[in-house]
Amino acid sequence: MMSRSNATTLDIQRCEMYNEGYKLFAKGDFKVAVEKFTNVCNLSDTIDRVVLNKRDQCLNMLNIGVEDFDGVVRMDDK
Repeated sequence: MMSRSNATTLDIQRCEMYNEGYKLFAKGDFKVAVEKFTNVCNLSDTIDRVVLNKRDQCLNMLNIGVEDFDGVVRMDDK
């Protein structure tokens, strides 16, 4: 058995809105997290691209805090 099967599931714990962006707390795969986030927060038209970055470098971005990775979904200003 591969433990990789757990990576396809995402547990969205909460979604918070800040002055300059949104913050998602979830557990799971990064791509799935992005898809689920856009659906839950109704931001499908807002998110243009995905950027992997460190959590402390995420100003004015969507911060995704999970167990397995540090992922960031950035809102494109253009």
